[in-house]
Amino acid sequence: MSIQFTRCPVCKQKLGIMDYVEQGTLLVCANLECDTSLRLVARRPLRLRWCPSQRRMRSSFARVVWMSWWADRRGAAWGGPRGRGAACGALTDLYMSIVQKIGSLLVCCALALTLAGCLLASGERTTIDLQGVSGNVNTVFVSAEGEEIRSLKVADNAVDVQVITIVAVESGDVQLDVYQADGSVAFNVASRPDGQVTRSAVVRANDDGEVRYRVLARNARNGSYQIFFQP
Repeated sequence: MSIQFTRCPVCKQKLGIMDYVEQGTLLVCANLECDTSLRLVARRPLRLRWCPSQRRMRSSFARVVWMSWWADRRGAAWGGPRGRGAACGALTDLYMSIVQKIGSLLVCCALALTLAGCLLASGERTTIDLQGVSGNVNTVFVSAEGEEIRSLKVADNAVDVQVITIVAVESGDVQLDVYQADGSVAFNVASRPDGQVTRSAVVRANDDGEVRYRVLARNARNGSYQIFFQP
């Protein structure tokens, strides 16, 4: 495997390109102050051309060996041309390792954003019992993780109602945040393992007669929550 050398047509930075890099491959100059997109337009003689394309992420970075002035100077101490090739290979491996780690981080961030505001629950069952202007909602689950804002229809218009909540969980954490019509938190109730916790307050429903609440679960197992309401 051999390396051919040329220079960036813009900044004259010395570049080394492996022999398996195909003609037409899109590259980027190793000089960070230049950072110019280049295309390999010929192999014999080796020739690069400035490319105005901004789609650099599709460049074949894995196929280019970047020869900086520093690597060129240090290569002499590492055994001439062969030493310089080893130096360039190490730099390329380091670069690709960084790119892979950044890619993994971006995937994790995208997944976190996708799951934000999502409650993942298994074995969830909800029953609703309405008795005139009063009623209750009872939800049980086997496991739950995440958070979600839900709403409960309590009237046909804006009205004050007494809201009572009960949460219970065998392990993990479950919390309910109940909101006023203006979006402020009326109250919240957090679970305790192997026990029920109850809270209540007068809550103002919005103009559609709905009371909004948020369910927050962290590693919750075998839990339930109930919401009672009455004028």
